[in-house]
Amino acid sequence: QDGLAIGFGIQAVSMFTNLANSITNAGAAAFTTVAFFERMGFTVEAIIADGLRAADSTLSMAESLEAAQRPAEAVLRVLDKISIASPFSPQDVARSFQIAVAYGLEADEALRLTQAYANVAAARGLSADQMQRISLAVAQIGAKGKLSAQEINQLADAGINVKQILAEAFGKTKDELNAMMEDGAIPANDVITAIIEDFEKFDGSAQRAAFTLSGLFSTFQE
Repeated sequence: QDGLAIGFGIQAVSMFTNLANSITNAGAAAFTTVAFFERMGFTVEAIIADGLRAADSTLSMAESLEAAQRPAEAVLRVLDKISIASPFSPQDVARSFQIAVAYGLEADEALRLTQAYANVAAARGLSADQMQRISLAVAQIGAKGKLSAQEINQLADAGINVKQILAEAFGKTKDELNAMMEDGAIPANDVITAIIEDFEKFDGSAQRAAFTLSGLFSTFQE
């Protein structure tokens, strides 16, 4: 009996130790997330401030940064909501947004893209890394002003058949689509719009995926 009691005691200590470690790890992850979003806030403020100065050259940097504070806070709230309602961490969501704005997209367009990426990635069981690769490929299409083989391959590697998406969006066969691409007859904006609209068919998938085991763990860390 004494041996049995000792065995139960050891199991109990082990269980509480594991629980304490989990709580500690979750606390550390939460602290890291807060620090990350603080840094992200400064980045978003700077991006918006640059846009304000580009629109009004009379603004000083200090004035534009002050004016950018509230819009930046609104952007961070949206990113936080996307993260909470998805299986992805705040860092994963924010990085997809950062990639979009780094290639010159406006903040509101980048937010729409980020939500669409989270939805399609969750619906198709893609990883955070694949979501970010999709973000990079789409941003490159916008920066280049056209769809090239490089982006087609990048999207394919991330699990997205962009040729099929465009063929359906434009009502073309794949051969007709290939001919249009060779002639440079597909503007980048039309490509990006078709991709976004296809991804938005999965609206709500990120929120549903947030209730999977991995999604709940990610949300708990936030």
